[in-house]
Amino acid sequence: CTAYRAPIQVMEALDKQSISIRMLDVHNGSYQTLYRIPMSRTDPPFERMNSCGIGPVDGMAYCAVHIGKKSFLARFDSENMDFVAKLPRRSWKATFDSKGTFCFAIDPWLYKLADVHLLPGYASPDDERLAGSERLERIAVGSSGYDIVTVLDDFEGT
Repeated sequence: CTAYRAPIQVMEALDKQSISIRMLDVHNGSYQTLYRIPMSRTDPPFERMNSCGIGPVDGMAYCAVHIGKKSFLARFDSENMDFVAKLPRRSWKATFDSKGTFCFAIDPWLYKLADVHLLPGYASPDDERLAGSERLERIAVGSSGYDIVTVLDDFEGT
């Protein structure tokens, strides 16, 4: 994803069988489809993809991928998708901090998964080696709205 220097959005394609990775032209508001990911790329096929971000350490795209009642963090590009962690349930809001920690919210919790770029990827969401809840840090935050962002600052002036 370091090859693209414009905002990228992950959207369900009109065919409802794939996800479109699209780049926004901020000057005219139009989108250019960069590539599509067929939902059949995974076994079983995934149903939704959301909570996406670009890892600041490795420049790779990551999204929460939902299969049935299970959710996973996946790393992907135009040709490949690897599962790197199990998530507690569906999330629609996520971001990375500057050190490569994947942060996602499932109200009333904010979860942090550090060093995502170091996690090995697996072809199957059922691989028993996938990182799980033991890798997650959980912080009570209450309601977190519709999007989240990380900020590194000393708000208390210490």
